[in-house]
Amino acid sequence: MRNPNLLAAKLLVLGSVMALSLTTAQAANDIWNGGTGGGNAGNLNRAQSWVGNALPGANTAQFSGITTNINPEFGNTTANWGGMLVSQTGNLTITSNAGSANTLTLGTAAGGSQTIISVSSGAGVVTIGSATAANAVNLATAAAVSGSTFTINNSSANTLTIDNGVAVDVASGTGTLAVTGTGTTVFNGVISGNHTANFSVASGSTATFAAANTYTGTTTVSGTLNLNIAGAISNSSSINLSGGSLVFGNVTDAVASGTNITSTGGTIDLTNFTSNGTSQTLGTLTLTSGVTTIDLGSKGTLILGSVVFSGGTLVIDGWTGFSGFAAVGSTAVQFGSNAAAVAFAGAASGDVTWTDATIFGTSAATYDNTAVDAFNPKEQVTPSGTAVTPIPEPSTVVFGLSLLALLAWGGRDKLIEAGRKLVRA
Repeated sequence: MRNPNLLAAKLLVLGSVMALSLTTAQAANDIWNGGTGGGNAGNLNRAQSWVGNALPGANTAQFSGITTNINPEFGNTTANWGGMLVSQTGNLTITSNAGSANTLTLGTAAGGSQTIISVSSGAGVVTIGSATAANAVNLATAAAVSGSTFTINNSSANTLTIDNGVAVDVASGTGTLAVTGTGTTVFNGVISGNHTANFSVASGSTATFAAANTYTGTTTVSGTLNLNIAGAISNSSSINLSGGSLVFGNVTDAVASGTNITSTGGTIDLTNFTSNGTSQTLGTLTLTSGVTTIDLGSKGTLILGSVVFSGGTLVIDGWTGFSGFAAVGSTAVQFGSNAAAVAFAGAASGDVTWTDATIFGTSAATYDNTAVDAFNPKEQVTPSGTAVTPIPEPSTVVFGLSLLALLAWGGRDKLIEAGRKLVRA
């Protein structure tokens, strides 16, 4: 019979070995030593610049415990890291001194969901790359399997700035670049992809596009996406507004003309439109649920190909004009090629709400608009939200008052003669 105490001891030893092995496998961070490893210590390609004298390779490069501002550099033109983790309170600026742009590949070919850059709460300002070509650092993702998601998380109150390009590379199919965290991430370089690349910004996160991006997949906006340049979204197949804010800068066609938007709620923010010549032409705005707000600026023009309701509510905020006409103190809005009317396909009564709006000098609340009752510029919108009879011409008003006067006087013959004159006119 086996000794139970000996068996228990063996199991204890085996468990300890397994735990040690697991701990070792999860210890995948290589820590930057702050440039204290001797000559040329600021070189990111130098093993002595890392704790343990080993380059990160497939491990995560960690920058922590440093309170001063540092500017480590790449000495070679390529590098591969499993990811980046930044928690140091001093500012971190990573550039290249190779005399030409460096390419830093992040992530692994294993695919799935990978966090390639993580900036912790309390970390300092982080900048990767440079506007100077000789010091640029282009980012690329590892050629992972189709369907992989590469996440950039900034949870710091300070900005993460990526100055140069980001290539979302996968072996085939699609890859997604996802921005998460509570902070702001600025992309000053072009976001591209060797196949179909998607982009998303999560709820609570802010991303800023300052370059004309070329990725061809979808754009999903659950947080805030600032579009500060013409063509910021130039090739995206469609935009999914999912509770976030699409914020347009004072530029024409920050989104490629004719791009379709599907909304489950959120804001199309045009409040930065401050120039008469600024315009944005979109395709079809399809509302499926929630409340979608078009927040207008002081000038400029928004042109929507059409609005299709399959659910949800559309709120137009700050309109002081009507379709097809330049409105003083507001963005002009045009729906479709017919600038004389606004047709909301499939809209039910109450689906279209006007806030802070003035139409023909009348404060507007809710306009009961259906597919067969298009908004005619000759109709007023009353505060109660119902369309009233078109305003009569002044000559018609004068004639009507004259008829009333004649009736009151009792002049039957004069009334008949007035009617004959109206027929002859």
